[in-house]
Amino acid sequence: MIQPGVNQRASRSGDRRRFPRGGRRAGDHPGKTPMLLIAEAQPELCALYARYLDQLNFQVEKAGTAAEVFSALARHRPAAVLIDSTLPDLPAWQLGAWMGADRGAPRTPIIVLDGTDGNELAVHPEFRPQEVLQKPFPLSVMIETIRRALRAAPPP
Repeated sequence: MIQPGVNQRASRSGDRRRFPRGGRRAGDHPGKTPMLLIAEAQPELCALYARYLDQLNFQVEKAGTAAEVFSALARHRPAAVLIDSTLPDLPAWQLGAWMGADRGAPRTPIIVLDGTDGNELAVHPEFRPQEVLQKPFPLSVMIETIRRALRAAPPP
């Protein structure tokens, strides 16, 4: 029954005014957005990256040490992992080599956030990250790198 003064289209699809400008976001539906794991030694940078990625509808798990990375990997299988090259308890190449080893699952893309000259990664042939971002980098470059890594990754 059509009621006068009622927008029938809005009533069928729900009241769109309750959603943020632009309608529904992918983040409004949990499980529909990629989950990323960020392992960054500097808490301020980790918070900055997480806030930026959250605004772009990524789910973000944060870690400050390799031990926290192992714990997060036991709970979730992230779509990609961003590893700081200067983690306090384990070098990035060792952590990446462990993650890249065949563990019965498709390889998770690894992006190294490198604030050094990059020589440490070059001398370890057992670890080849998918991407390396040299710090400092624009956040727009980080998101494009993540999207490129996700497109190239095998399906889960």
